[in-house]
Amino acid sequence: NALTKLIKQQKDKTDEAMAARLVMVAGLKRSGVTRIKEELRLPNKMIAQMLEILSAIKMLDVVSDHSVKLSLYRHGIDLTRQALLIKGAPAKFMKLEAVPVFPVTGKMLLKEGFTAGPAMGRELKRREAAWIKAGLI
Repeated sequence: NALTKLIKQQKDKTDEAMAARLVMVAGLKRSGVTRIKEELRLPNKMIAQMLEILSAIKMLDVVSDHSVKLSLYRHGIDLTRQALLIKGAPAKFMKLEAVPVFPVTGKMLLKEGFTAGPAMGRELKRREAAWIKAGLI
């Protein structure tokens, strides 16, 4: 069929727009992605992008400056753009320029006296959660 032909043409050129189209064909559901994965021979990268787009769509349930920034941080510009297009987001949210960068690193925590290990990992996660709650600024 036409969908299979289009996918075969794109197989070696996995891109976010194709993944977004397939997400829509899948009914915007993880079970649909699973069905497509089982029926078509898609590259793992394509499946991963489809799942990331679904995750971004969920994150953007209510499109706001904060949810867009969070999606950019978690999923990057290209996948966030595809999710916003699928959601029909207002044009003001489509001007995606920079991915927020978490300002704390493991090296910084080591300088503060932390030792590498689970406790340092927990501290990084705690600070990341606080940074996200503060608006990724």
